[in-house]
Amino acid sequence: TKNGHYIFTIVDEEGKETIKDIYIDLIDKLEPLDFTPEIQKEGSNITIIENGQDAESDEISTKSGIDHYEYYIIDSNNKEAKYETNEIKNLAVGNYKVYVIAYDRAGNSKKSEIIQFELTRKYTKISTGGYHNLAIDDNGNLLSWGGTSGYLEDGITSYDRGVNVNNRIPQLRTNFISYKIAARSTHSLIIDSDGNLWSSCIGDGTNIYGELGNGTTDTTLGLVKVMSGTKFINIAVGDYHSFAIDEEGNLWSWGNNGNGQLGDGTTINKLSPVQIMKGTKFTQISAGNNHSLAIDSEGNLWSWGNNGNGQLGDGTTTNKLSPVQIMKGTKFIQISAGGSYSLAIDEEGNLWAWGNNSIGQLGDGTTTDKTSPVQIKAGTKFTQISAGGDHSLAIDKEDNLWSWGRNYQGQLGDGTLSTRSYPIQIHVKTKFVQIAAGSMHSLAIDEEGKLWGWGFNSSFVLGYGDSNKYYIPTQIN
Repeated sequence: TKNGHYIFTIVDEEGKETIKDIYIDLIDKLEPLDFTPEIQKEGSNITIIENGQDAESDEISTKSGIDHYEYYIIDSNNKEAKYETNEIKNLAVGNYKVYVIAYDRAGNSKKSEIIQFELTRKYTKISTGGYHNLAIDDNGNLLSWGGTSGYLEDGITSYDRGVNVNNRIPQLRTNFISYKIAARSTHSLIIDSDGNLWSSCIGDGTNIYGELGNGTTDTTLGLVKVMSGTKFINIAVGDYHSFAIDEEGNLWSWGNNGNGQLGDGTTINKLSPVQIMKGTKFTQISAGNNHSLAIDSEGNLWSWGNNGNGQLGDGTTTNKLSPVQIMKGTKFIQISAGGSYSLAIDEEGNLWAWGNNSIGQLGDGTTTDKTSPVQIKAGTKFTQISAGGDHSLAIDKEDNLWSWGRNYQGQLGDGTLSTRSYPIQIHVKTKFVQIAAGSMHSLAIDEEGKLWGWGFNSSFVLGYGDSNKYYIPTQIN
């Protein structure tokens, strides 16, 4: 019988019969049937769906049925790892092979077919400094790459791959899914998903003007929490100075103030944040080398700091120690402060530029400085801008990519080293949703979350794993 219940009649040598009611536990000796697992991916995590099943029902016994699974993953370097769970987290980007071994209750086992899958990182935000970059992926990981010295908290002096900083800093156990990042040559700022503000000497590793905002000039390679207890919504970094906007719209600044770039009415450096223009609520902030731009809650545009090239846009070349409003009556939705020049987009999508134009970085077809805003490429509506050291990037409402300015490292992405004094469209089949112009390189995120780079690539700043030159947008794996 299938249930293992038997009636036995036992006859001894004298012919005496004895009836025995005996239960025998049948032993399942058949291995589980063939099965093919499936992989479900979410960011850097995977779930293995086993799809395993035991032998047919006519082998029923107390030892039939799947007991447990073992999961094996082989990475791109042919290194094999065994897992006891089907949910595996924080895998690196790369190609993988997976197989599963199923065990039934009788101890029989069956190995599945080997299946292959690829993990790619999708990016949600990027920010670039002079020679290093910050990015956030779709799993909330903060990554850093490039740099010339001290750009990581453990003192690594050069690195060519994305590094998950979140996993390397024990005092920071939070995701950055709702975040802001701002990178510059000297330091970086980060807002985590809880609104906390952090600063770091990721970059060239300095704090000589107090740009970390921790009340000292000590260099710190880890993350430093700024203004504990205050929640922030926006940040910006310039050369040796920093800004942050809290959840109430208050604007704070600290660091180098030699040109009045902090906007507090003085030229005295600040080692800790000081509030600027009390009573005015701000939504956006951007910092150049030594000048600053901001948009308030009414869409008004303000500027202050160094004005030697007219980068403040107030019609003069006089430095301003406190914010001054420019282009009154026009409402703005985006700003970007470059090396010594400025870009802005108004609420109609019109692009404006002013300041240093020696390399054509303003995009008006000339190389003449402008002390007041001039409209660039009238008739084209723009949604994003990014001002670098002396080259500019923009995305129009059709998601087309434009660039202009200096190009001697290929940072414009047009396949040449020719400087452009007017916007040129970069003809690639990819639609971009985010851009970041560095000192001499450029980064972009496309609509699928893929990361692209071009231009200067010494110090491995583009993240390709080499120092080759790239004169057109090239995907970073």
